[in-house]
Amino acid sequence: MYQFNFNNFTLQVDANHVIDMVDGLDGLDVRTSSDPLTGQDGGNIWAQNYAMRTITIGGSLFSTDFTSYYVLRDQLLNAFTIKVGRQLLTITRPDGVQKLIYAKVNGRVQLQETSGEVMEAKFQILLTCENPFLIDTVTQTGSALITSGSGTPILSVVPTPMIQMQGNEVIITNNGDVAGYANMTIYGNITNATVTKMQTGEHFTITDTLVDGETVNLYKNTQGLFVVNNLSGNAFSTFGGVFFTIEPGVNNIRFTAANSDSQALLKVTFNNLYLGM
Repeated sequence: MYQFNFNNFTLQVDANHVIDMVDGLDGLDVRTSSDPLTGQDGGNIWAQNYAMRTITIGGSLFSTDFTSYYVLRDQLLNAFTIKVGRQLLTITRPDGVQKLIYAKVNGRVQLQETSGEVMEAKFQILLTCENPFLIDTVTQTGSALITSGSGTPILSVVPTPMIQMQGNEVIITNNGDVAGYANMTIYGNITNATVTKMQTGEHFTITDTLVDGETVNLYKNTQGLFVVNNLSGNAFSTFGGVFFTIEPGVNNIRFTAANSDSQALLKVTFNNLYLGM
């Protein structure tokens, strides 16, 4: 059975816990925007997107004495409480493969206790994941400099087989199930840094001059696009263009600028995303 780590608590089958039901790890509901046609058959489907993921974990906890039983009970209730907010959930399969997802507890843990001298309770935990995709535990990291495009490889800060560097390009191979957003950081000295996905021509520009030691970090989640300058904070006003997705397959990300020195750098990190375990 699966093992779950959430809010510094590990829930697994052991001497005091049994997990006998897990739902929501594979398969996602689809949200469909559609309208029927008036006066004729059929209709139009305007858009389809995946819904938030709901994960349900059911099982039992038990002990040989009431003191230990109530300690175990409180540990479970305190770990899975709405007060902790958004937390990283680590899911481990029986074969050791792990995937990650951010989740929030959706209501109080449901406990079903039997009256009498029985030190056992059935539990059910309900988690909601705003971003429904499971995250690979391996983070791919690569970087690109402003160069003449001679094709000389530039070493990654953390070399991995999935991200390659050639000239002023970072080449990302997305082996996941769906497209996702990379985390990108631009380092000065540089003016009007531009990042382009060569497969589609989509690009964005930071319309600003970054000095040595100044960075702009860009990332996107379910709450929107964030553009953060390490010296001045919110730098969304300097952003123009499209913060593109990393599609399944090969993505060539090119780094250019109106002006820069040899210290200017683009660093990209990316995790594959999956629909199920």
